Amino acid sequence: MTNWAAKATLSAVKTSAVVEKTTASGCSTDVICRCLGVSSEEIDSAVSVFNAESVQDLKQQTGAGSGCTACHLVLKQILAARREQFENSL
Repeated sequence: MTNWAAKATLSAVKTSAVVEKTTASGCSTDVICRCLGVSSEEIDSAVSVFNAESVQDLKQQTGAGSGCTACHLVLKQILAARREQFENSL
């Protein structure tokens, strides 16, 4: 593999926001923040339990988004979807 191809591959891996990980219980879950290994379950918990409403809130509760920031868009999408679910339930 040429140097530029290796860099392109590494870049694609770094910017892939969601990957799959296996939890200790053997269940599969999506990893939202690759830098810190924060799963979608952890994000959902931060939103539900700690009422996280912003990327900054998620950073404080889970650490997600405090590394390379590639997951910020996905975090914003998750927050928007949760907000919409809440508004539709009223």
